[in-house]
Amino acid sequence: MTKQIKNKTIDFNFIAMFFVVMIATTISFTSIIFLIGGTINKWLFVLTYLLSIFLTYKVCGKTMNKDDFKRNIIISTLIFAILCIFSLVFYDSSWDGNVYHKQMIGLMKNGMNPLYNEVSGDIWSRHYANGSEIWGAVLYAFFDNIEVGKVINLLLAFTLYVVAFNYSYKKSTKKVFSNLFAFALAFNPILINQFHSYYIDGIVANSLFLCIIFLLNIIDGKQDIVDKKQYLMFLSSIIICTNAKFTALLLCIMFCGLLGIYIVISNIKNKNYIFIKKFIIFMVISFLFSVLVVGSSTYVKNFVKNGNPFYPLMGEGAVDIESGNEPDSFKNLNHVEKWIYATFSETYTWYNKKPTLKIPFSVSQSELDSLAYPDIRIGGLGVWFSGLLVISTIVIIFTLIKLFLSKSKYFWIIGLLMAGIVLPIPILPVVWQARYYPEIYLIPFIAIMCISCSKNKFINILSYIIVLLAVGNSLFMVPQAYDKLQNSIKINKTLINLSELSQTKKITISQDNYTFYGTYYNYIDKKINYTYSEEKLKDGIPFYYGALYKIEGGIE
Repeated sequence: MTKQIKNKTIDFNFIAMFFVVMIATTISFTSIIFLIGGTINKWLFVLTYLLSIFLTYKVCGKTMNKDDFKRNIIISTLIFAILCIFSLVFYDSSWDGNVYHKQMIGLMKNGMNPLYNEVSGDIWSRHYANGSEIWGAVLYAFFDNIEVGKVINLLLAFTLYVVAFNYSYKKSTKKVFSNLFAFALAFNPILINQFHSYYIDGIVANSLFLCIIFLLNIIDGKQDIVDKKQYLMFLSSIIICTNAKFTALLLCIMFCGLLGIYIVISNIKNKNYIFIKKFIIFMVISFLFSVLVVGSSTYVKNFVKNGNPFYPLMGEGAVDIESGNEPDSFKNLNHVEKWIYATFSETYTWYNKKPTLKIPFSVSQSELDSLAYPDIRIGGLGVWFSGLLVISTIVIIFTLIKLFLSKSKYFWIIGLLMAGIVLPIPILPVVWQARYYPEIYLIPFIAIMCISCSKNKFINILSYIIVLLAVGNSLFMVPQAYDKLQNSIKINKTLINLSELSQTKKITISQDNYTFYGTYYNYIDKKINYTYSEEKLKDGIPFYYGALYKIEGGIE
């Protein structure tokens, strides 16, 4: 009986692996289709889904019987379907989502090949990293709803939750604590703040955190044994992260490089040359494939056409996205000063407001109101993060001193992680804006890792305090997500109503101040027959982010 029950349990590790492999496979295979001149069609998702099943079966075939495999694939599909429905409920009302991301998703769904495209869309659609948009376009072609692709946020959060729980539980053997640790890391403020939109910073954060945990698992494990499941997830995370946005490639290379160097050196000391060879080959092939094949429509194309793989952020004719996106008071500050002000000030979104330094762990109503925006500029890691950062930094400093004196290998591991987080602050121009530099969020979790295994009762209590504060910091975001849900329900009702009315009446739609290309596809999805007005409707009724509508008499 025990054996039967065990065999019929849900394998969340398998489901987590399947989700991240499915995303990476969809992006990779579609990129290869683009390379040979093809385009996205309705059945491409079915093909990539079956290919994902095949890949997971190949790596799990020897450790999971066929009945278990089938059952967990079915459960994975059901969970995926539920998360897709949840994502469809939310309408992306964000600036970037409608001006750029949904524009690109819609163009690719309707036949644009981004590798050979020179005219369709704006400059970002033609040149910027497009991994999540490829995923969104493939799902859009199959489900016929542009909002479904946002599910990538929830899939990565689910995967990171499982992986982070396993990592913490292996270290602490505390289930409740590990669940709290995993929740706070996977459902971080950036993710909760953006999961209902096509913003990509939550995708970068969670895929980068996956890469780092996989490397830490390699360091902690028996390095002469290659776990195919772990390495398939690692490769998938690299593909997703490096093709989400340009800065993500640099961040991923930096952390993989720092921890990878430690792995190589430690194995040289152990004379484990076979593992070193396999590990280096794996890392080189992973990044080459991610950049040259999956990233062919961005990195390669930009280098060939514009002389710089990171165009239009770098190279001749580069677009300045920094100066217009920071408060006026930042103009004469260096990068470190900007980061200090942005991190220890009240959370807010606007460009023209001067950052206001605050007492750590204090919360104001204006901060809570700012959490409604997915592109928070000041204090973007949550209203309690500055306090968490102070406590965590003290813990890490004392731990590093202790580890140095005891000559522990973890001195170097924690030191390398902190170096990867701290050293770029004086160098990179936008680290003050939290969503562009999510690894800062890891500092409290590094502190938790430092003390969670301690047998000292006081230190154990401290680890619980830090992780509970991290959970609370994320939960502050939940009410705003609920407001987004309520707004989305209203938008959906309006779109359905306009669709019905457009069959007998003339519907005219215009934009308020800007052209939001993404909303155009929502009108198509709801089968609204309408006339577009280039001029703003003076007596138009607002109904979707930047959109106005007007109903005229019956159709003659």
